[in-house]
Amino acid sequence: MAWTTPSTVSDGQTISASFWNQQIRDNLDFLYATPATTIASRETTQSITAGVTTSVSFDLEVVDSVGGFAPTSTTITCKEDGIYLISYSLGIDSGPTLVQMGLAFNVVGSPTPDPATVQELSTDASVGTWFNGEFVKELNDTDTIQLTVFHSGGGATENIQYARLGIVSLGGL
Repeated sequence: MAWTTPSTVSDGQTISASFWNQQIRDNLDFLYATPATTIASRETTQSITAGVTTSVSFDLEVVDSVGGFAPTSTTITCKEDGIYLISYSLGIDSGPTLVQMGLAFNVVGSPTPDPATVQELSTDASVGTWFNGEFVKELNDTDTIQLTVFHSGGGATENIQYARLGIVSLGGL
């Protein structure tokens, strides 16, 4: 359902049911509609290998108002064209000396994070590493998003302790 620009009404004009429904009811329904929202979470550890960009495999659907996620998937699929708030959180156990986190869009084959979304931290090997962020991006109705992580240093494998990725529609184009 889309917003309809309301018509101007003049004094004495008869308001029919179809006019009322299109001009008032449908626009109120549009305003009160829940925005397209998909949030997935990783609640158990996931091993990541040093030197390899890895997509997070999510194991919990937090909310999915549009059917954009299936548990144990690495991907959230956008279901409507629009402007979206994309937010993420990622926690890795101690060990790596360099960690990169990014978002990959429309992955075919190996995930390559969009350079505009990459965060990089050099870490103290005795503490864990946490990434949090959000940004706004235009998405089309078939675009896909993956949360990716890369580490070097530390052990040959490290563990993702927690991850969350969400998209919320801010409106159409």
